[in-house]
Amino acid sequence: MENAKKSVTTKIPRVVFTGGPCAGKTTTIKYIGKKLNELGFHCVLPAEVSAILIDAALLPNKIRPLRYRPFEKAYIDTQLFWEKIFDKMAQEAEGDRKVVIYDRGVIDLAAYMPVDEFSAIIKKYGWNFNELRDSYDLVVHMVTAAQGAEKFYNLDMPARYAGLEEARWNEKNLREIWQGHPNIRIIENPPSIEQKMENAFKAVCGFLHIPYHS
Repeated sequence: MENAKKSVTTKIPRVVFTGGPCAGKTTTIKYIGKKLNELGFHCVLPAEVSAILIDAALLPNKIRPLRYRPFEKAYIDTQLFWEKIFDKMAQEAEGDRKVVIYDRGVIDLAAYMPVDEFSAIIKKYGWNFNELRDSYDLVVHMVTAAQGAEKFYNLDMPARYAGLEEARWNEKNLREIWQGHPNIRIIENPPSIEQKMENAFKAVCGFLHIPYHS
């Protein structure tokens, strides 16, 4: 009787994009996904969980005053489930060169609430803060337009409600939250969004050890 074949699980790189509001994260992820696909990669690009919740009219600034932080718990529940599903599906995808690129990570939420409260929630899932932070292989931090590119800052998306000062506060907190990750790249605001996307793509190419071509 032949031995049953064992499924082989390979390590697929997990990249996360973070940063303050109106930083160009979602646009850049789509751009990088297209460029990597052209280079023979199978790119898995899950949508941003917080945007999905907010698009469903679950605005955090309307819910936060309630007890037990329902938005925060819903975000963590959904994001952890989301990542589990997409990590698994990436394993099933065709090709040998694969990468998962997340639009925000679980610990982004810790920038908007006390870290001890955040840590208490994720502990129920068997995680601690550092393990969850370092579960991503590369962190690409896109700096908000509210810091150095104010003329481009806008509130065009339903998920974006922060003014300039709050956006800068979010930026500061997010940098502090991700500090300590062993592999983080900060993408500042150059004169154009096109150059910013190129800089982010270059950072991802360096991480994946592939030649960068503009």
